[in-house]
Amino acid sequence: MSVNYLISLILLSILCLEAQASERFTVTTGFSAPVSIYYAKVLREAGNRMGMQIDVVEASAERSLRMVAEGKADAECCRIKQVMELFYPSLLDVPVSLYKMSWVAFVKDASIQVAKWEDLVNYSAVAVTGYKLGVLKVQQLSPLPYIVDTQESMFNMLERG
Repeated sequence: MSVNYLISLILLSILCLEAQASERFTVTTGFSAPVSIYYAKVLREAGNRMGMQIDVVEASAERSLRMVAEGKADAECCRIKQVMELFYPSLLDVPVSLYKMSWVAFVKDASIQVAKWEDLVNYSAVAVTGYKLGVLKVQQLSPLPYIVDTQESMFNMLERG
């Protein structure tokens, strides 16, 4: 799929959600730099090609979604569909991907193999606030779940065992 086609498809999908398209469009994102910079560049270029201004606003993941749900922003970039459907059923998914994220488990003991979420069932596990799917899975599956505020805290816990 070409970049031009992708950009056009994203904007057309977003604009279909708006009853009246304006010349200024606000997209929130729960991601920070460098990922948010990539989103902003793609979306601003798409806006330029469509003759409109797209403002990208960084916020916490939860606040970003809430802003759209409350009508304070026009769209949100980029969320996991299952999480959106569970917590924000009023938001519509635009089935175009700008970014693909993979989940990774870090372990201190190389004999521990974690290939799928269910493998957490025998281990204490840590997730970082803001990664809602990770937090939910850790809380559901780990017998001793921990939720921390930063990746640094997560790796400090791993280092301490």
